Amino acid sequence: MERKFVILFAAALLLINLACSGTSGEGPEGPETGGDDEESGTPHGLGETFDMVRNGVRLVLRYDAANETFTGTATNTTDARVTRVRIEVHLSNGVELGPTAPVDLEPSQTITVTLPATGQAFATWVAHPEVGASEAVTPLTPREIRTGVEAVYSQADSLLVSDVSIILGGLDTTARTSCGGGRCASNETTTGASSERDLAAGVSAAAEFTAAGHRGGIPLTKVREPWEWDFVGSTGLSLDASGYGGWLQYSGFDVRVAEVPSGELQGLLIGAGSSWGRSSGSRPAASATWRGAMVGATYVNNRPETLMGDATVVYDLGRNQVDVSLFDIDNVDANQPFPDLGWSEVPVGSDGSFASAASDVEGRFYGPNHEEVGGVFTGTTATGSFGATR
Repeated sequence: MERKFVILFAAALLLINLACSGTSGEGPEGPETGGDDEESGTPHGLGETFDMVRNGVRLVLRYDAANETFTGTATNTTDARVTRVRIEVHLSNGVELGPTAPVDLEPSQTITVTLPATGQAFATWVAHPEVGASEAVTPLTPREIRTGVEAVYSQADSLLVSDVSIILGGLDTTARTSCGGGRCASNETTTGASSERDLAAGVSAAAEFTAAGHRGGIPLTKVREPWEWDFVGSTGLSLDASGYGGWLQYSGFDVRVAEVPSGELQGLLIGAGSSWGRSSGSRPAASATWRGAMVGATYVNNRPETLMGDATVVYDLGRNQVDVSLFDIDNVDANQPFPDLGWSEVPVGSDGSFASAASDVEGRFYGPNHEEVGGVFTGTTATGSFGATR
């Protein structure tokens, strides 16, 4: 059976400081190990540092008064994976910050923790680390997801969109995409297809979000959203795009697919993947590993089948190169595994962006301290996007 691949969309992005508990696509993770026993119990002053190990996770946290932000690290001190690590801070004025988006930590893995406290007046604070599944296992509401998406867009300054696959019967062509800053344009000559995407446009008021569990420790969402396209003889066509995506703290990734509902191009399918966020603007200062998730799709008989999997990006400071690995991929619709994908020795530019020689994988580092990485990929076997955290 001939297979062609295209991307599904999820306009859902990065969630900053949004309570995130949901049903995981990776199976049960056990009861919550959080609760009152996880709090430090002793209020900390503005100049004090929280440093404690709870449930195998060492949390070091302090308040940066100049930037009105809590910053620190969380480290897995055990020999096993610790699931759904998230951090809250309770202020003396009654305000609760967080929790941060859940992240699975491998043995010895350390992640950066950031919780903004902009405009808050308080004298003391208490840290509250949580591990494992939430007690209620309650999915995010559409409003909570939208709040996170809009928060990400407000700080994003970089956008990547893959080349766009266009399929209709025997027609199999590609709209080439060029990007600069927060804007990308895609164009194809046979159908006259063209479209633009601009971060400045923000999140569509018509976008509909539905929580879709977690993968690789990253919350996922399903999205439906209008996608504007022009074709020969038909301009300003608003298509109903749908797909999946994920969000972290400084970046997000998504895939979208849409179908022309009527007219001469009825049944034409369009798909592309995206990655966006707050660009680091430089290479990482040390070798490190980022872990996260990927989303994508394959076309079988002109119908899309959803792909979800794990992602790892390894940066080598000595070579200024990354290795990108997408693995444990599931074809969700066909209920069967999908082959792993990977790219080795991809050069990283001085601005923190990277692209293979064939341009079948592109990405960049996100966050002020390279906390995250994301990108898009295309090829003969799959197309999609990925995001990961250090």
